[in-house]
Amino acid sequence: MNEEQKKEAIKKLFDVVVKPTDSDSWLDEARAYHEEVRTFAKNAPTLTDPEKKKFFDKFLYKKNGTAGLGQSASFSEENRPDIKKTTEIFSGLLGLLREKDVDEDKARDVCAQMRKDYYAAIKDRKPAAIVNRAIASVLPQLVSAAVKERDFFQAYDWFSENGYVDARTDDDWYRWNIVLMKFLKGCLGDRADVDVYKISHFVWRVHELVDG
Repeated sequence: MNEEQKKEAIKKLFDVVVKPTDSDSWLDEARAYHEEVRTFAKNAPTLTDPEKKKFFDKFLYKKNGTAGLGQSASFSEENRPDIKKTTEIFSGLLGLLREKDVDEDKARDVCAQMRKDYYAAIKDRKPAAIVNRAIASVLPQLVSAAVKERDFFQAYDWFSENGYVDARTDDDWYRWNIVLMKFLKGCLGDRADVDVYKISHFVWRVHELVDG
């Protein structure tokens, strides 16, 4: 397929798998939660530690509008960094919301450092889905809400195997999200009925179809 054929094929697939009947509720929740995160980032310097703890409990460990985590977040509170350390670790990521246009390379560096610092601060394991969901909650324009790496790679590999994107050479969730989201936005971005949240949902729906 040439690039124009790929674009038309993606549009047709999108219309088949992203239907208003199964997506509107999720999309509303995702958009609302992103605004909740943005509001916290704006007001964080004036908030108390209990207020910050309430935010980070939802941002990292409980159900929120970006994606579910299942068992990924089920480790004891004593193994988590305290609120002061948590605020410090995620300050760079949340700070990206204060920028009008997020630089992709800067965001990559911020996310890599945040992942390293969070993994170093917890005591029992490296829950990648927690970190990935935090990134997706802040940067929905860059990464999808398929935060569990197995789920995302199922979708990415389907697009790759069908000739839409290059085959991945490693398991870097962030890197290949950037590639896939950029490709899909190039195919769907000229449609008034599509935004980054619908594209994110599209990635998830493809995973569901492949998994099924």
